Amino acid sequence: MFMISEEILEQINQKCSLPDLVTQYVHLKKRGKNLVGLCPFHQEKTPSFTVSPDKQLFHCFGCGVGGNVFSFLMKIENISFNEAVKTLADSLNIKISYQEKQRYDVLYEANNEASKFYEGLLFKEEGRHALSYLTNRGLLEETIKEFKLGYAPSGWDRLRNYLRKTYSDDILFSVGLIQKGDGGFYDWIRNRITFPVFDRFNRVLGFGARALDENLPKYINTKETSIYNKSNILYGLNFALSLIKETQEVILTEGYMDTIMCHQYGFKNAVSVCGTSLTENQVLLLRPANNVMMCFDPDRAGRSATERGISLLMKQDFNLYVLPLDGFDPAELLKKKGKSGFSSVILKRKEFFEFLIDIAKNKGKEQGIRYLIPFIEMQTDPIKRSLFIKRVSGELFIEEEIVIQSLKSKKTSYILEQLTKAKDVVQEETEKLLLSLMLCDEEIAVWAIREVNKGALKNKDVYEIFSAIEDVIYSDAPYRPEILVNQLSPSSSSLLSSLIIREHDKDERFELALSCIKKIKESSIKEKMNVIMKNIKEKEKNKEDIKELLSSYQELAKEVSKLK
Repeated sequence: MFMISEEILEQINQKCSLPDLVTQYVHLKKRGKNLVGLCPFHQEKTPSFTVSPDKQLFHCFGCGVGGNVFSFLMKIENISFNEAVKTLADSLNIKISYQEKQRYDVLYEANNEASKFYEGLLFKEEGRHALSYLTNRGLLEETIKEFKLGYAPSGWDRLRNYLRKTYSDDILFSVGLIQKGDGGFYDWIRNRITFPVFDRFNRVLGFGARALDENLPKYINTKETSIYNKSNILYGLNFALSLIKETQEVILTEGYMDTIMCHQYGFKNAVSVCGTSLTENQVLLLRPANNVMMCFDPDRAGRSATERGISLLMKQDFNLYVLPLDGFDPAELLKKKGKSGFSSVILKRKEFFEFLIDIAKNKGKEQGIRYLIPFIEMQTDPIKRSLFIKRVSGELFIEEEIVIQSLKSKKTSYILEQLTKAKDVVQEETEKLLLSLMLCDEEIAVWAIREVNKGALKNKDVYEIFSAIEDVIYSDAPYRPEILVNQLSPSSSSLLSSLIIREHDKDERFELALSCIKKIKESSIKEKMNVIMKNIKEKEKNKEDIKELLSSYQELAKEVSKLK
């Protein structure tokens, strides 16, 4: 993966207007110095997504996502940092040096050439048995060519020998096409049907591969690389995205064959999870749709995957359905019953809570309600939650009040748990307030760094940002804390974007900062006092001398008094 100079990043950040970039995806309205709109990363009815044109930062006060132009593009398009840099650089006609860019592009090129190699062999005599397997599964030749399916031959180094004229072993190893063993490098995929996995630009990111020898693991994948991360990809999205946007509906399947068969029979809004459990990043890729139809295999593993998927999809407030497959997997159903049979299944789709209630019924009343409670809690829409509760009550023959009380009981336990953490929460909020004042005023930053022992800070993200500000203060660099967003961990970067957008009255800043500094110092001293008091009590039990400890305790108590 290539490194990009700070100069290039700064040039892009200065030339790319964050508001202009965001308005390609979000309708923004002016509110004071900032711009606000509905967050594109979670469902909301009241705008909490804020963009600061002056600081070139955004933050959502609903879901906590924040950052700069690079962070926004990475999140909205679900791409890597390097991809975001390249995309913005290209749009602004900013040149990344040839050496940097070459290393980046060559990975895609190597995968693309491998795909052509595999695809070519599938239609030769050598790949006849692989092609027969695919046609026997019901695929047409035009479908096979559309998805660029291929055949990886049995030899240990056929692909390597084909590509090494153009690409080094280092490149081929980097993208997972070859592996290294005791005898040297060898082809990773052998005697398998290959499924190239594309990004939305139709570039090959990696491969899934189906065994033709039933004694081997059914599916393998090329390893995760700088351009290929299965948890960030939906297979078939490059083919399906335009129809998903048009219809606002998506069919979500488990496997490559399921998605390919759906497309062959005209259901071209189908995508699959690439053989992994559904992830939060994959859920974000489904944003163009309002309706998600889950179409996982009807076995135990498929049912568990559906349950996990529902819990993730509910957070984004999709209209969520489960397709009843009657014992078939999607590809089998399409082969046996065709387009009309699959259309019938879509018409019979179940709302997700019907699917969950059916499972709960088989567990009995007590276990059934325990099973459903977490899903009811996830339902934030009050109307949908009320309908869910009524349905649970009717189907399980339990009074609505009992369901509601079960929810309240769990909520009470949660509240009690949170109350035990309240002290730490107050401390963390004090730290964040001080940090926000430091970010908007260099004098306060210098003062706070002199007064506060950063070891007393509780929040790890506050500590990281505080340390970064400290480095800036002690350097000769101009005080521009907004540029730190590229240097921090993701969670600290998000916190920075939320704090730097806060506005504070100039006349109140120093008074607020003084209050925060005193509270942080007081909390630190009281912690030391508590430790000493524990030691005093222990020594009293053992009838040991406590004069020295008492003296230390009294000295600390005086320090607390001075802070009042």
